[in-house]
Amino acid sequence: MIEHLLNQKAIFQPAYRDDDGNAMMNSRGEILYCAEMDIPCRRESRMKEFLKPDKQTIHITDTFYTEMEIREGDILEGKRVQYVEAWVDGDGVTIGYQSVQ
Repeated sequence: MIEHLLNQKAIFQPAYRDDDGNAMMNSRGEILYCAEMDIPCRRESRMKEFLKPDKQTIHITDTFYTEMEIREGDILEGKRVQYVEAWVDGDGVTIGYQSVQ
């Protein structure tokens, strides 16, 4: 549905996940990542404050809009994703994701 808006590319590196969806870590506590891939996206680069649902304020520099599911802890363009919000249409169907760094 939003593919016509996704006219840019980003390098995406998802974290390996266990059956519960938690990021897997090595023996040193570092997150393990899959191979890099290019995905279509829309990217906005600007400094702004973002208020998460838990009332935590984070300072972000990049916002990515994608059709592919992105999760917190994944890597987009070499930076760790801090927060992800699903875009849902009027019927409750997820049509895309907003990821912030």
